[in-house]
Amino acid sequence: MNPDRLPQEIAPPEALEARTVAALRREGLLRQAWFRRARPWLAAAAAVLLFTSGVAAGRAFDAPPVAEGKPRFLLLLHGASTVGGPEEEARVVASYRAWAAGLRADGRFVAGERLGEPNVVVPAASVAGVDQIQGYFVISAEHLEDAIAIARTCPHAARGGHVIVRPIDPV
Repeated sequence: MNPDRLPQEIAPPEALEARTVAALRREGLLRQAWFRRARPWLAAAAAVLLFTSGVAAGRAFDAPPVAEGKPRFLLLLHGASTVGGPEEEARVVASYRAWAAGLRADGRFVAGERLGEPNVVVPAASVAGVDQIQGYFVISAEHLEDAIAIARTCPHAARGGHVIVRPIDPV
């Protein structure tokens, strides 16, 4: 018989394959591939874990809610930029954070940042005092007098700086 005329691949009988696999497992030469059956479940569990982690991270870094219907005000922190050393700067930053956390707990704080250097005016012009703006806060308040009262409690004023209060016009 000519070997070229034989079929290229002949499948073994199912019973023989099942007996061979069972014998190899009994001898410890073939392990159960449990992860192949569990792969869809593991992928689903990983997807759920990633989704919940993303939601939790989003909530942790979410901007504080703006008080609906309340006017907003910009508090510009002007002057008082000198800080003694790293320890004193850490105390100053902690006092600003504590003040902002109190505003947030009261439902008033919206946002705030310390500004970096340099201050640039576009187009180039001489604007008095622009180089002394150190940071800002955006707060919500009932009215201008309320915003002024909040500005007076800002740690920046206690450090010898000035807090400029400007209403934000709704757009």
